[in-house]
Formats: sequence, structure tokens, C-alpha cells
Amino acid sequence: MVLEVALQRQQLDLVRLELLVLAVALEGLAGRLLSGRGRVLLVAGARPEAVRGAVLCDGPGLAGGGPAPQSPLVITAPAGPVDTELPDPYALLELARDVRPEDYATTYARQALQFSGLEAPLAVAAVVRPPWLAAVAAEPGVVSESLAEALARFAATA
Repeated sequence: MVLEVALQRQQLDLVRLELLVLAVALEGLAGRLLSGRGRVLLVAGARPEAVRGAVLCDGPGLAGGGPAPQSPLVITAPAGPVDTELPDPYALLELARDVRPEDYATTYARQALQFSGLEAPLAVAAVVRPPWLAAVAAEPGVVSESLAEALARFAATA
């Protein structure tokens, strides 16, 4: 039990560190368009004045671990050498189990919508829509469109 709690705390620390790195990176990216999965929404909502817009796309880890915690998991080192060209296997595992409650995601969406200065700063281009992303897509002001359409729309507002 103690090991499980320690691993969970370590995972939370890694997520906090990742968000801090993103926030520091944003200092030089004011007015930029972000495209990606769940973390893009967090950055767009936490720093709406620095992000021109955000497009949420499909990809590994998008569904996360669902809206509620699951059974704990002990992470072990991958077998064999790690390919540095591929995504970090630990990050993929964490994102695949990351809890994503709908109300948490919509809070970030609402902040991005209210404080970005754009009429529609969020676009959902993902085909796969787990409950948290479906809730974000249902928020007034969030646009559901393809990645190409979203990029063209954001380019027209630049």
C-alpha cells in the first residue's frame, strides 16, 4: 500500500512538472496555436492569454483512465532497450490511466472560452470522444471540426 501511494505521488509530481515545463515554454509562445491531446486543454485553460487557440486531436492516451480512479498499478521498466524516437513508454502508461473527470475538463474549457479573447478558441477534431472530451465538445463556444478546418479558421483570425 505504501509503495502504491508513493507511485501515485510520483505520477502526480511528474504531471505537475510537465505542466510547469509547458507553462515555461509558453512564455516564449504567446499568441500561438496548440494542437494535441488532453494537456493542450489544460494549458489553454490555465494560460488563455498566452494561447491563441487549441485543437484537441486523437492520439494515444486521449481516453485516459476514465472519470474515476481505478485499481493501482505498479510500473516496471520496459524490457530491452528503449527507443528514444518513440513516445516515452512511462508517459503513455500514465496518460492511459490518468483520471479525467468531465467537470475538471470543462472547467479548463470554460476558462479558455472566457479569457482567450477569441470567439471560439477551442476546436475538437478528435473522432474518439471519451466522456471528458464529449463534455468539452458540448460546451457553448467549442467548435467541432477537422484539424484542417480548425487550422484554416485559426489562420484566418491571425
